[in-house]
Amino acid sequence: MKDIFSMIKFITILGLGAILLLGCVRKQPEPVARESNKRSHISSDGNYWIDPISGSAIDLREVKKDSKKKSCYLQANSLPAQDRQKYFKECLP
Repeated sequence: MKDIFSMIKFITILGLGAILLLGCVRKQPEPVARESNKRSHISSDGNYWIDPISGSAIDLREVKKDSKKKSCYLQANSLPAQDRQKYFKECLP
C-alpha cells in the first residue's frame, strides 16, 4: 500500500514537472504592433496635442516654455548665489 502511494506521488510530481516545463518552453505569442502615428494627435496648427482617450488638449507651447524654465533652474543651481539672479535675467525672458 505504501508503495502505491509513493508511486502515485512520483507520477504526480513527474506530471506536474512536465506541465511546468512544457508551459515554459511553449512559444509565446508575438506582440502585435499598433500602427499609430504619434503626430496624428497633434492639431493642424501644431500647437496642441489632443489626448485620443479623453479628448483634452495640451498646449505644446507651454510645455516647451516649462522645459526651458526647468533647464534654467537646473543650470542656476550650479552657480554661486551672487550670479544666479544675473543668470535668471539672461535665461528667462
